[in-house]
Formats: sequence, structure tokens, C-alpha cells
Amino acid sequence: MPEARGAIRKIASERIEILYNTAVKVYSSDQGLAGEYIRLLLEIGRHYKVKIPKEMAARICKKCQLPLVEGGNLEIRVLAKQRRRIYRCKSCGSVNSLAFRKGSV
Repeated sequence: MPEARGAIRKIASERIEILYNTAVKVYSSDQGLAGEYIRLLLEIGRHYKVKIPKEMAARICKKCQLPLVEGGNLEIRVLAKQRRRIYRCKSCGSVNSLAFRKGSV
């Protein structure tokens, strides 16, 4: 049975990636549909106990659950001394911060 559980989680993580990429593509034409894709992605992650990658999770608004798209609803600030990237959603104004290592900006 553990082999089957691993296969199910692998399929779930693949679906999460597909849903995220689709949500980013669709965001410019239909924000509501993009939000639904993100909600489905989060639900799959919770149901199958699959962690969403940090970079992907940082580009999902925690408040309005929309994909954060550069040039759309995302504002990025880099604080070099503190080694942090600040992501701000222009739709709802929520802020998310992510640390980075030196040289990986």
C-alpha cells in the first residue's frame, strides 16, 4: 500500500503544478476562473497531504487566493540587506515575505 500512496501523491503534485500554470495563463482574461483553479489546487494539496512548493506558495495570495502575476496584481520588492523578497497583492493589499540566499535573487 505505501507504493500506491506515493503514486497518488505524485499524481496530486503534478495536478497542482498543472493547475497553477493554468491559473497563471488564464488570469489576464478571467480572474474568477484563475481563483477557482487556485482554490482547487489548495484543496488537492490538503486532501492528499501534498506540500505546495515554497516558490509557488509565495506566488499565491493568502487572502484573496488569486495567483500573483508579475505585471498584473503583483508588486515585488527586494530587501538585499535583510535577504528577503516582499510580494504584495495589488488586488487585496496583503503582503507575503520570502527569504533568499545570497546570489539567488
